[in-house]
Amino acid sequence: MILSNREKEVLRLVIESFTEEAEPVGSRFLAKRYALPYSPATIRNVMMDLEDRGLLQQPHTSAGRVPTDAAYRYYLDQIMEAPVLSAEEREAIERALDLSGHELHRVLEETSRVLGWVSHQLGLAVAPSVDTGVLADLRFIEGGESRAMLVVRITSGLVRSILLEFPCTLSAKELSRAGVVLRERLVGLTLREARASIGRRLQADGQPIGVVEQEVVRCAPRIFEFGAPGELHWGGTAEIVSQPEFREPARIRGLIELLERREPIADSLLSGGRAGAVEVSIGQENTREEMSSYSLVRFAYKTRDGMGAIGVLGPTRMKYWKLVSAVEYIGRRLERVL
Repeated sequence: MILSNREKEVLRLVIESFTEEAEPVGSRFLAKRYALPYSPATIRNVMMDLEDRGLLQQPHTSAGRVPTDAAYRYYLDQIMEAPVLSAEEREAIERALDLSGHELHRVLEETSRVLGWVSHQLGLAVAPSVDTGVLADLRFIEGGESRAMLVVRITSGLVRSILLEFPCTLSAKELSRAGVVLRERLVGLTLREARASIGRRLQADGQPIGVVEQEVVRCAPRIFEFGAPGELHWGGTAEIVSQPEFREPARIRGLIELLERREPIADSLLSGGRAGAVEVSIGQENTREEMSSYSLVRFAYKTRDGMGAIGVLGPTRMKYWKLVSAVEYIGRRLERVL
């Protein structure tokens, strides 16, 4: 589809005005607000032409016009300038986004929370596999007479801590000795290797293994699993339901049902195919019918063993010019951590 410069300008202003005001846009409003060098009658004729081409629609006979899904797609592909975050916006994200030294689920919860805060929509994050993360340290922290916390760290900085319970009272000396043994036998292995071979490695010298090591072997499937691939995290629920599109209780119920099911959102986040790039699905472009009234701005990030994704979900009336750059910036920040 080819539009004239005038048609592109009017379409851009309709989209940006509707995104800001959440109200149908009329020709007199555009002429007055933007001091355009065209009369309201000329603008109205251009808007009628855009309506005939399927880019605008009139929700009510006497109202102004609103963009269609096709209009948003044309705007993204043909009109919107390459988005760039300002230095102030980057600094604000960095201040809000603390990803260091946390467990994977905490990292993804934090990422989705900040995405929701930045976008005023629903922030999303899907867990990758980190099975090839390399063990960097294992240490015990006393938790009581027969309890201890095992803290496991991989080289990327992600941490996993799990509370272990033992059948007898343990001294600090016993825990310290067991920590030394675990570090000697497991540091440098991947999580997958440690999970699969810990029993054999701890029995390598032919000596009976101690009570602490026995419990670690028993709990190895939990200890060395940093997060279930495909696990969905979200943040910003209060942000998205404050949008005008969710004034109707039925829309809120639909969103809650979508979140409770999880799988349609996770599947849509991971269905892009191109890692390291932002992709936008608008309304009916979403492959899942349940997602057809939403837009999804997503970024697939790569880890050594697989791919996860983050994104923003909201109504089609979204600030794409801001969200594309914000999602990419946060996605690349996440890649450096994982």
